[in-house]
Amino acid sequence: MTPSVRRARSVIGAVAPVLAATAATVLSVDDLLGFAGARFLRGGWPVDLAAVAVAAALSGALAALWCRDAARTLVCCSVLVWVALLSPAGGTGISTDGAAAQAAVPVGLVLAARARAPRRATSAAVVVLATVWLVAGLVPVVPLEVCIGVQSLALGATAVLAAGPWLHRAAAVLRDLWRSAEVR
Repeated sequence: MTPSVRRARSVIGAVAPVLAATAATVLSVDDLLGFAGARFLRGGWPVDLAAVAVAAALSGALAALWCRDAARTLVCCSVLVWVALLSPAGGTGISTDGAAAQAAVPVGLVLAARARAPRRATSAAVVVLATVWLVAGLVPVVPLEVCIGVQSLALGATAVLAAGPWLHRAAAVLRDLWRSAEVR
């Protein structure tokens, strides 16, 4: 395998989980806002965004498998299950019939967060939110709006966790830029 193919797989494995988790977060926030009658995605946009999330999750999972990156593979598989089975754009919506999917997504996010231990604060946030999501999804005493809100927060924290290396590089560049700035 040539170095350029290895690099392409590595880039796809890094970019796709962030894109998939961000698209899933937007779908979840739109679903949450739907309870207030304030959806911001209208027409065919949710289905298009779901297609982008599924395509990114599939390509990211395959690239992460080739790169042997368990955390990114778990993020992509969890997002894929959420978009395909649990999101309104996926067609099935949240139901008690999807208890296995309702449990699989948060468990996948927890395992992915545990594999990314260096980012402790974000990993801890994902673990807590995904655990609350798991309990709220399986115990029907929590209002649906709260469950979807926790889903949105967990998916958003997962997107931040997946984008962690980029955020650290961007922070380093900005720090160096600030140190070299004459305007201070």
